[in-house]
Amino acid sequence: MNDIDERRRLIKKLATLAALGVTGILLADGEKPSLLPSVDADTTSGSVAFWAGGSTPSGDNSQFFWDDTNHRLGIGTATPSYPLDIMTGALVPFRVSASTAWAGFLMVGGTSPSGMNGMMIQNSTGQQYNLGVGGHTNNAVPDTLFVYDNNTSRFVLSVTSADHVGIGITSPACTLDVNAINPGSGGIVASAFRSNPGGSGSSGAYFNSIVLDNTYGTGNYKSQISFRSSNTEKWALGVDVSSVGDQNFFIWDDAHGLTRFYISDAGNVGIGTTSPNYLLDVNGTAHATNFLCGDLSFREKTCAIDKQPFKVGDIVALLVKSIDKDGIHCAPIHAYH
Repeated sequence: MNDIDERRRLIKKLATLAALGVTGILLADGEKPSLLPSVDADTTSGSVAFWAGGSTPSGDNSQFFWDDTNHRLGIGTATPSYPLDIMTGALVPFRVSASTAWAGFLMVGGTSPSGMNGMMIQNSTGQQYNLGVGGHTNNAVPDTLFVYDNNTSRFVLSVTSADHVGIGITSPACTLDVNAINPGSGGIVASAFRSNPGGSGSSGAYFNSIVLDNTYGTGNYKSQISFRSSNTEKWALGVDVSSVGDQNFFIWDDAHGLTRFYISDAGNVGIGTTSPNYLLDVNGTAHATNFLCGDLSFREKTCAIDKQPFKVGDIVALLVKSIDKDGIHCAPIHAYH
């Protein structure tokens, strides 16, 4: 037995003897008798003997207290409320360190509910949060890392074993699943992304941006933002509408299964068509309160009256074909050939 083990053994004996009121005793260690020093310790209930230096053990139950009835140890308190209760004015009450690359402490939960385990964080006003794994007593979710707000009885953050992160939801269905914390109250901003890019910088790609990166490569550039109502798709906007690696932008109407707006890789804009042949190509009737143009072209290649083909240099008039709530509908005709 080394000196440290021997000292610990003697301290244990001295603490027992001190509780009996014994201040000194002669013991035989092998064949060598030795007189042990007096115990200079607080011998009231809860005192824990310790060595403060020199040869005399000490005890201070105001800072180091053992509650034998409830099996609780208090450090910095004589009234521990938990198996280990630490009270201190220090900013860092305790430290865990190791000489290896990893340092920490292990908490192993029970079997109900679902091996839940974690820690509670509480401020002086009673505001409580739980950080743990395995679930919470109010809603056990196996294999989940969670942050739980005891004050509002809701999950703030959940991370599942499938690498899904949920904010305001216990079972996230995708990589990042955000649920507004006050549904039905109106004016909810489910998520906001803020940054300060500074007073100057590039105005091109990736400057203060939200990036949707399809990493498949050539053959599929499809990325989109979808809009839903109760998990039913309504609208979407994105790139590469057909997932074929095409450089186009679209607005998709899921309720009717139609591309309502389309910009081709050539820069042509299609409304009601995904094959625009002109800078603006409208498949249907267009309306404008005022239309300013230079040259005006018509699809008709023959005269509306005599069916004679138009020629360069012809003087053309407009024939009013109909008048309705949408306005006056005209077609080109010859004044003369």
